[in-house]
Amino acid sequence: MARLRFLGAEYMEEALKRTRENSEYQQASEGFDDTLAFVVEPEPDKGIDERRTVGTILPQATEYWMDDRPVTFTFLAPYSVYVDIMTGKLDAVRAITKGALKLKGPMPKILRYVKGTNLWMDTLRTIPTQFEGDFADRSFG
Repeated sequence: MARLRFLGAEYMEEALKRTRENSEYQQASEGFDDTLAFVVEPEPDKGIDERRTVGTILPQATEYWMDDRPVTFTFLAPYSVYVDIMTGKLDAVRAITKGALKLKGPMPKILRYVKGTNLWMDTLRTIPTQFEGDFADRSFG
């Protein structure tokens, strides 16, 4: 499989497919049932010029959208933080607690599903991923 543009349409289709197929993740996330949006802030000095929003429903992973909608959880960070999380340099939950990945939504619920969050990150890391701008050399798969 060719590398897929991080958070692009093909990437999201593959992410949803792999999320639905991961029984360990599904079990760890049972009861979560919420909408999430990932907002990527631009970093023009690093070749990332546009703000992106990608949303989904987890753990069902039956749809995604690429616009702003009301959701239960919003995660906001510069592109570089998402790259660090996706490449394993930064733990997603630690990024939230340290403020690198800003969370809008009920923190206690996220903290109840740490195992599911980590399993989901592991699932996403199986997707051959193409990063953009100055981060292209950190692409993998």
